[in-house]
Amino acid sequence: MPSLVKIGVVELTCGMLTGWFMVYITRTPRAERIRRGLRDPRRVRQGHLELLMMGTMLIAIGAAVPSVPMPALARRPGARSPTMIVP
Repeated sequence: MPSLVKIGVVELTCGMLTGWFMVYITRTPRAERIRRGLRDPRRVRQGHLELLMMGTMLIAIGAAVPSVPMPALARRPGARSPTMIVP
């Protein structure tokens, strides 16, 4: 399995796990969220959706182009993008 597909599967898995966190946040009262330091639950939803979309794109690209050069993977700025916005 190409490394790009493996990275995409990991991002999809993280996106699925953040989905459970998102359900927890939407069921928690606002005062409890603020007390725990989470002021804006929309950022969690945005990170969840970005992880799912980036994982899907990486799997599709990895399946279409199986021999992506490793320097191209190292310069990929999108690897950190979804996780940078999650509080």
